[in-house]
Amino acid sequence: MSLCHTWHQTPPVRKDQTRTFTRKALNTFARAVAKDEDGATTIEYGLFAALVGAVIVGTVVTLGDNTEKASRKCTTL
Repeated sequence: MSLCHTWHQTPPVRKDQTRTFTRKALNTFARAVAKDEDGATTIEYGLFAALVGAVIVGTVVTLGDNTEKASRKCTTL
């Protein structure tokens, strides 16, 4: 075997080494996600948009009922 051929070969990996690597990779990923606040900001904006939407719907429903009642009064006079 030449030096180039042995250089490209990967050493054998035991199953416990693979599990340890996977566990470390998942822990690193979880820590990165926990530190990232972009997701929390997105959720906050989503909740704020839902609140604004609920207020708009409530206002339209209330004003719509009042407008309909006022319109009926005007037509019956």
